[in-house]
Amino acid sequence: MSFEEFTYEFGTLIKQSRNTRGMSLQALALETGIVYDQIQKIESAKHGGVLINTYVKLLSGLKVSLSFTKNDSIRTKLIPVSNEVLIFIDEIFLGLSSDSSLQFLNMNYPLFMKHIGELLMQKRKGLNLTQKQLAKKANISNTTLVHIEGGEHSFRLATLHKIATVLNNR
Repeated sequence: MSFEEFTYEFGTLIKQSRNTRGMSLQALALETGIVYDQIQKIESAKHGGVLINTYVKLLSGLKVSLSFTKNDSIRTKLIPVSNEVLIFIDEIFLGLSSDSSLQFLNMNYPLFMKHIGELLMQKRKGLNLTQKQLAKKANISNTTLVHIEGGEHSFRLATLHKIATVLNNR
């Protein structure tokens, strides 16, 4: 699955999840603090790039996990999600979507970012790559990678995809 295909699928899943919950665009905007127009663009895959914090806010507002499971006592599926999308989500988040402690994002956003940063650093070091080497291979700035690994930086989902692609294909 390409990143562009995922962007389309993600928008569709957000819209389906919102509709299943009976939420209007305005209600989701109020719940998440994301502008109505931006949500509409994400749902129609016309948005240039979704920031990680926007992704987390949308899922938190819909009360679903990284894999679109409802945050209820039985962890039921809110909507059908293809295995291809679930695999892509797991790859892009470097397996964090399988971590039960991080599965539901109605938690502390800085903690989520810290986990992403720590996991990236751990995987990078496990592959004996320096920050500079990984940044070059992923075609991002070294400064961006330093901030991401430090858990202090909001960045585009596409950036995480670039990094994950390098780390998963080594």
